[in-house]
Amino acid sequence: MVGLASGKELYYKFPHGDEIYNATAIFKATAVKGIIKQNEESKDLKYFPLEKLPDLNYTTLKLLEKVGYISTD
Repeated sequence: MVGLASGKELYYKFPHGDEIYNATAIFKATAVKGIIKQNEESKDLKYFPLEKLPDLNYTTLKLLEKVGYISTD
């Protein structure tokens, strides 16, 4: 585990009005094996190096920033 993230910066309000404060444990994987499998909740799954990340949502950016992998400054 490399970090825990929670608090007001991870607040989200859904379009239908529900509100949440995410609390996330962040782990670093040093070796990955197997095949990534999609299900009904995923459109596409891929691994990306940190220097070639696609456009990410606000919450994901904040989590990566929290553990020092990226800077949004």
